[in-house]
This record gives sequence, structure tokens and C-alpha cells, in this order.
Amino acid sequence: MNPFMKRVIVLAAFIIAAFSGFTQTSWSDVQENGEGTLKVFIQEEYPFAYFENGELVGIEVDILKSFEKWVENREGVELNVEFVRYNQFIKLYEDVKASKNVVGAAFTTINKQRAQEVDFTPTYLRNSSVLVSRMDVPTLRSFSDFENVFGEKTALVIRGTTHEKELMEVKELHNKKMIVKYVNQPDEMLPLLTFTNDYYAMVDLLTYWNFVKQNDGDLKLHRIATVDKEEYGFMLPKDSDWSEPFNKFFTEGFGFTASEDYRKILNKYLGDEVIDAVVKE
Repeated sequence: MNPFMKRVIVLAAFIIAAFSGFTQTSWSDVQENGEGTLKVFIQEEYPFAYFENGELVGIEVDILKSFEKWVENREGVELNVEFVRYNQFIKLYEDVKASKNVVGAAFTTINKQRAQEVDFTPTYLRNSSVLVSRMDVPTLRSFSDFENVFGEKTALVIRGTTHEKELMEVKELHNKKMIVKYVNQPDEMLPLLTFTNDYYAMVDLLTYWNFVKQNDGDLKLHRIATVDKEEYGFMLPKDSDWSEPFNKFFTEGFGFTASEDYRKILNKYLGDEVIDAVVKE
């Protein structure tokens, strides 16, 4: 065999191996075979998914592991949940849309626009969007003062999120000259927010809670801008048959979010000061 053909064969084998690593199994296939793997595209962000002592842990990780056990006990099939890590929401979201039998775990707000492109599991957590800054920034008490308080400062937000949409609404209504800086993940915001008062950010309540923990409380929440309407769900590609077991998991009987195991997960990762604000009613 000539060297060129050898290179072609090696390249083909590499491509096949790469794509086989992302084999996507339907729920009907798992039922028929009695076993299977569910790929989960997951965004790393505390407290939803992060590494601790070399192990991936977090609220979303533990809920999905509980689903894995529930499937085995309730449906009598062996399921292996396999995580594929991401650090950009837009990339993860687009990959879920383009796939067939995967789950997207990225603490994603359920809304009408996204529901046209992906399916969602029932809600597993409530959350709020909040506007935050350093403590030495004057408190925003009325949107009529927005330009006076934040006019020369730069807003931080993650592109493609509901926080961006809410920030753009504030910009349109209260400060059309708003300066916006996009970041890939919340961890990029904290140094900017803490080292200077030239920045403010639109984030979710749990991200703010994490920021406060890391920064000894030296951050402020501007309550007038809080949006209390977020509900988080896991994403599924349109018409995925994985909707069936997830719907049962979250709604059968009183549903997983009414269980002791769910409360244990929240108690493990969250403080008492935020649990009541995020528990699914």
C-alpha cells in the first residue's frame, strides 16, 4: 500500500472515531436494547456544573444522575449519562438544536422564542435576573435615574441569554447610549465588577449569590431592575423522544422537584438564603 493511501485510511479512521464518540441514542433504542447512553451537553458554571476533586458535580449534574437512577428503577433499563463539557452557551445551544438525541444542561431559561427551536423538560428551578454592581455605585431607585447612575459605565452580559434580552430592553427604554461588553461566562465578570466601579452586570440570582460568596459580600443588587419570571429546564432537540421519560421523571406522582432527593441536592450546593427563592413550587 502506498504512503498516500495509508494516510487516507488513517484520516478516515480518525474521523470515524471522532464521530462515534458522539453517538446519539434514542429513548426507544434504550428501551428496546435494555441499555444505552444519553449524551448531555453541559455548560460548566458553579453551582450547576463544576469540577471538585477531579469530579464533575453541581445541581444539574446531580439531577441528571438522579434521572439516570430513576430510569433504571422505574423503566428497568440501564442508562449511562455521559457529559460533554462546554464553556459557551451559544455553542451549546446551537449544538443541541443541530442534534437529535441529546440533552442540553446550561441553566437555561424557558421562553417562547427558544421553545420554537428546542423542546424543554418541565421546570426544575426558578430564578431571577438581577442587576449588580460594586457597593460604591449609587443605588438605582428609579429607572429615570438610570443614565445618571450607569451612564458612563459598561454593562456586562452573556450573549444569547435572557439577561441580554432584558438588558437590551433597559437600554431601549432608559439609556440608548448604553455601553455593552459581552463575555462568555460569569467568571469573566467578577474581576471587572470588583476591581473598579466602571462596570455593572445583568446576571441570575444564583450567579450573584456566588459572586457575593467569593467577594465577601462587596457587591450590590439593584432591586428595582430584578426580573422574577425565570424558570429553568433542560433542553432537548425538537421532537426528541427523550421528552417522554423526562416528563414522567418530573411530573409522575408529585414529581422529582417535590422529593427529598431534590431538596438534598439544593441543600448541598446552595445557602439557606437563596433556596426558598429558587425552589420550584
